[in-house]
Amino acid sequence: RYDDPAAKAGSRISGWIDDIRLGKPVLDASATWDYLDAPDVDPAAGNADRTAWTRPGSPPGGVPWKTATGPFGVKNQGTDLGPDFPVRTRLNLHKDGSTGDTVEAYFFRTDFTMDRATIDASGGLVGTVVHDDTVTVYLNGRRLAGRNDGAITKNLQYQTPEGTSGQGDPLRTAFVVPASALRAGTNTLAVEVHQCDRTSSDAYFRLDSLVPAQGSLPFTDEQLSTVHDSDRLPAAPDGGDYFTWLLRPFTAARDTPSLMGANEALPPGTT
Repeated sequence: RYDDPAAKAGSRISGWIDDIRLGKPVLDASATWDYLDAPDVDPAAGNADRTAWTRPGSPPGGVPWKTATGPFGVKNQGTDLGPDFPVRTRLNLHKDGSTGDTVEAYFFRTDFTMDRATIDASGGLVGTVVHDDTVTVYLNGRRLAGRNDGAITKNLQYQTPEGTSGQGDPLRTAFVVPASALRAGTNTLAVEVHQCDRTSSDAYFRLDSLVPAQGSLPFTDEQLSTVHDSDRLPAAPDGGDYFTWLLRPFTAARDTPSLMGANEALPPGTT
């Protein structure tokens, strides 16, 4: 709810993500997936691009993909992750099938089709996944979104090899697909889920829905694909210190007496 005492009666907020009208799902929790939960098997099959398996068409050969319907999960030797996290397909948890190190990651692929008219009429797609631990979502080989996956650089890798515990219950993460990322015909949605460490007791993946947005998404394709280097300061236009450059409006105000005059001694008793 948004309250504005100055707003006219009947006024309506626009431009927020909850202002988007959603259409008929192109995928939901009953979708069938190709998935990989085999120990020590790279879905890229040695390809220099570790995300080669996320591209449309057949994934790299020689990989023992299985096919099943979600949700996917495992808890110790069973599938009881609680009433909010049902499991239809059990995943392998331990590499040795018993009590050893856990499988590092799980990989999922599924296809859906859209015609050009539907793509042009939509504002893109809005999706929701439930996952434990990390998640990275791709469409047609392009990364769309991720959560807790900042340290993932290899397919066969734990999130935190030296033992930071997972987040507890599976997390729910929303993502958007810009219309410009969609293809007329077949589109491939791919997801990877990594375990927090080698002692994790559970894993989970569920796609709740992927639906067309009837209206503009809150971010453009260009904004979604923007990358910033968090460890490097940008250069100021004049080549000087970046933070000094940011303070230039203050300098201009300081040199304008009508805006920021010198300090003056006030008469005694002034409050």
